[in-house]
Amino acid sequence: MQLRLQRFIDSIIRDIPCCYAYVDDLLITSADHESHKRDLDLVFSKLGEHGIIVNPQKCVFGQSELKFLGFLVSSNGAAEEQACLHDLVKYKVKRDNTPVVWNDVTNSAFESCKKLITNATALSFPAAIARLSLMTDASDFAVGSVLQQHIETTVEPLGFFLSRKLSATEKKYSTFDRELLSIYLSVKHFRHMLEGREPIHTFSRISQIDLLNSNDYSRLSEDKSSDLELQSLMGSATGLELGPVYFAHSDKTFYCDVSMATVRPYVTKQFRRQIFNQLHNLSHPGVKATQKLISARFVWKNLNKDCALWCKSCTQCQRSKVSRHTKSPVGTFPLPSARFSNVHIDVVGSLSPVREMSYLLTCVDRFTR
Repeated sequence: MQLRLQRFIDSIIRDIPCCYAYVDDLLITSADHESHKRDLDLVFSKLGEHGIIVNPQKCVFGQSELKFLGFLVSSNGAAEEQACLHDLVKYKVKRDNTPVVWNDVTNSAFESCKKLITNATALSFPAAIARLSLMTDASDFAVGSVLQQHIETTVEPLGFFLSRKLSATEKKYSTFDRELLSIYLSVKHFRHMLEGREPIHTFSRISQIDLLNSNDYSRLSEDKSSDLELQSLMGSATGLELGPVYFAHSDKTFYCDVSMATVRPYVTKQFRRQIFNQLHNLSHPGVKATQKLISARFVWKNLNKDCALWCKSCTQCQRSKVSRHTKSPVGTFPLPSARFSNVHIDVVGSLSPVREMSYLLTCVDRFTR
């Protein structure tokens, strides 16, 4: 029903750019009072043509700011729950057990703090020609982001995507994967504002990863021509489909495994530790996670063995991880030799109140048990 009504209202005000509708709520914005009167006449005439009656008691006219769908809308933008925030800080003075000398200076500082708080969540109106930036971040238990627009030297927030808690499985992701998850969820959340715009600038704590530069690729190609391990892998039944492949950033061929959906270059001994360090140092995952991370991108002989050895020799992993856990055996009680030599006492509750009492004290003699 609401969807049909929304479509019906949209078809009525489709040609009125200053009017916005959400089901049966209309918001009309104008530059000044004169244009506001003309816009109201146009909207009322459109509604009258389609037999829609307006209740004047539920309408507000000529306001510089008003609350609309949980937002306090004004010429400066829209602030989510801003009206509640105004009520929270209006005429409030800090009071606690510590004496405060209240004078003009402290009162001015307090009023300034209230103003900063109320404007902290102010959202700006989108500009069609503004450049956008999506700021994302991720912690151990949640992700969040803010969509901003850049107008000259000013950065204005357009929308917030806050406190999306991570599931139990997502909390186990590495720092790098949690940051990527934050970007993915943020783009998905703001998809309706990002599509059809200029290239979006996304910022996170993830920096660009350059595993090898152009000089390294040239040296890697030269080393492969005389690498004995590569020759042995190509002549053995290992399940790898190694063959020469051209890359866009180099005019030389590289031997890669094409047996999977992802092309995995073969890495010679000279560059293996370099690649391991750059991937492992992102979040210092464990042995199995590091093996999976590297084997999905590269291939070489004894890759899992090298990754396990280098993970165990990583200094930062040794400082922050526990590789050996002490498990204590299950304790046993000696058998009692006489009554009341060993008594177990416990409290049970809370239970349904009986005679204003809701707990039970239990005592068990192990000799007679």
